[in-house]
Amino acid sequence: MTLVIDNIPIDENNPEFRYAAEFVLHTNRMLYLTGKAGTGKTTFLKLLKHISNKNMVVLAPTGVAAVNAGGQTIHSFFNIKPSVYVPGDKRLRVRVPSDDPDKSMINDHFRYHRDKLEIIRGLELLVIDEISMVRCDLLDVIDRLLRVFRKREFTPFGGVQVVLIGDTFQLPPIVNQDDWSILGQFYKSPFFFSSRALQDQKPVYIELKKIYRQTDQDFIDLLNRIRINSLDPGDLNLLNSRFLHGFTPEQEEDYIILATHNRMVEETNEMRLREINEPLHRFEAMVEGIFPEHSYPADAMLKLKEGAQVMFLRNDRNKRFYNGKIGHVIEISEEGLFVELPEGDIISVEREEW
Repeated sequence: MTLVIDNIPIDENNPEFRYAAEFVLHTNRMLYLTGKAGTGKTTFLKLLKHISNKNMVVLAPTGVAAVNAGGQTIHSFFNIKPSVYVPGDKRLRVRVPSDDPDKSMINDHFRYHRDKLEIIRGLELLVIDEISMVRCDLLDVIDRLLRVFRKREFTPFGGVQVVLIGDTFQLPPIVNQDDWSILGQFYKSPFFFSSRALQDQKPVYIELKKIYRQTDQDFIDLLNRIRINSLDPGDLNLLNSRFLHGFTPEQEEDYIILATHNRMVEETNEMRLREINEPLHRFEAMVEGIFPEHSYPADAMLKLKEGAQVMFLRNDRNKRFYNGKIGHVIEISEEGLFVELPEGDIISVEREEW
């Protein structure tokens, strides 16, 4: 049975999903929610934002992840400058030894406007999405900032309930050799679970197990073996059997070409656009707030022609299209941009959805 809340399908026969939601709503304890791709982690976050009455902030480690989660980046919300932070870092202290010539404290390095302070002090629930990408020292900085600016220095995360969502089998934290030469003296690994904050307070662990994105059980099992690096020769033979040497799709067939580098993707897209004998239209992205260009979820300048194949990068709340849906541009005019879907439906795409 599936329940739909605000266009969000909720599977009532998924006990882990239901228990996780009830746990967040009815306790104040920390939760680590994990699961393989397609098990409903993003759906859980959407549901939580809809049904929770707690003062909540959603953060993520990168701009793309923040957009997908409907929140902000960790660094922008807390005004954390990219750096290495070690336990006992002077930039996070509230007291200065009398014999230390450096008199700087946390307020010299982290300053918040009144509105931000009100949000931090009124915060009840902090959700961090894509937690696998969060470095150990960054989570400790978050813990310290909440303790100090909420004036609850001896309470983990300043008394805020924390929900960590992600999968450590996916993207790891980025740490270069120079940074790890410092952090490695204090932490067992760069991952968030090696942070001092989580060593002192273990989160409740819930794993979502039901996969919704795929229904082919053989394929699901194969993906799981890839995930844990346990492929056998039969798996490799099965994967290699899908390789068609010299395959070239027909022009009218909808294929997505995957490449290892952005440059290769850009060259392919430019070549395909040149093959279409129609006027080229350019659409410039509108960027609000602090959002570095390397974190954009798509090109800042979108180039389109009538007849071009496109892929949507977000879900439509009215379910006309979804992230990954392919279509073809059939009209670009003052009236709007019109895309034909494989089923034959024609939709008008709003400017903010381009």
